[in-house]
Amino acid sequence: MGVFMAEVILLCGRTGADKNAYANQLKNQLNAVLLSCDELIFTLYEDRFGMKHNPVLQKSKLYQVHLAEQIVGTGTNVILDLEFWSAHERRTITQYLAEKGIKTQLHYIKRTEETWDKAGNHPIDRKNTYFVDNIVKNLFSEPFDEPDDDE
Repeated sequence: MGVFMAEVILLCGRTGADKNAYANQLKNQLNAVLLSCDELIFTLYEDRFGMKHNPVLQKSKLYQVHLAEQIVGTGTNVILDLEFWSAHERRTITQYLAEKGIKTQLHYIKRTEETWDKAGNHPIDRKNTYFVDNIVKNLFSEPFDEPDDDE
């Protein structure tokens, strides 16, 4: 019987791409642990972090990358839903995990007009996701580096 090597799957996609649905489906298929910045942030802060969003997000990402490293060490796959908007960030985390001997995969979930419109047109479970109104749409419309073939 071969040795199973757990890996980390990095989910990449803009807000409104419906990464949550993809992540949960993948989690069930792979019997994996799902780590999500949105879930962690909303569990700890709900909507009360305001202008501290970026520092809180960065600390959450760092914590969850280190947690993923520990979980993979037990032989369990991990799905990291940490946004990964920039190619630099994806390369940095992939390289860090590779140096630890951890294999990664990048799954890009492309936001469509349909999923983006859907994000702003239905009630959302506030426990672990953003409500996307026009103001939030503008906030999350900042530059996003789509993965290229080298990633």
